[in-house]
Amino acid sequence: MPSGEENELSLFRAGSIHHFAEMVGLGLAKRLLSVQLLLLWTLPNISDSRVYLFAPAAVTLEEYSTANITITSSSPVNQSAVIQLNVTYSSKSNYTSVITVPEQVLLPVEATSVNFNVTARNVGQVTTHLISNSTDFNSLSVRIRFMVIRSNILSVISQVIGWMYFVAWSVSFYPQAYENWKRKSVVGLNFDFLALNLTGFIAYSVFNIGLFWVPYIKVTNPLL
Repeated sequence: MPSGEENELSLFRAGSIHHFAEMVGLGLAKRLLSVQLLLLWTLPNISDSRVYLFAPAAVTLEEYSTANITITSSSPVNQSAVIQLNVTYSSKSNYTSVITVPEQVLLPVEATSVNFNVTARNVGQVTTHLISNSTDFNSLSVRIRFMVIRSNILSVISQVIGWMYFVAWSVSFYPQAYENWKRKSVVGLNFDFLALNLTGFIAYSVFNIGLFWVPYIKVTNPLL
């Protein structure tokens, strides 16, 4: 049996260990709190230093028309930034025959946007990639795709015909299924199925004939 002194010594040691553990835990908690406060102070400063550029992803113009394009930044820049419009793709060997676009634009100090004009010359497609010499920008992965078409009206008509085919072809299957369900039989054929399919395929044929064999329509598609 342990004596009273041994019991007191054991209790003292246990209390000391517990007190030491509390002190260590308190020290770690203070250090973790300091690290968290440092992160909370640092992260906003890091995020505030990042500047991003924004520009329209796609611009569609009619032949011989002009458009004003705006490039904006998420926050003002600390120094003037030169933004180059590097042509990375052109449907024609000489992109200037498709569209006239400046080689570079200047974003002034403390400004958040810059405008420039482009002029459509001929039907085609040109893609530009924005490049800057400024270190203020976090990263540049902004591209602008310019599409020059023959006529907006012709483009709308082409899309309407295409959607007519899609809707007619999609709806054509339901009358026959409803008729079969109503009669509880698969005998017979619903005339609406034939009529809608015929309408859809006629529209689809007109769309493709115009797209691939009518020269005036064919040149409006820069991908052909």
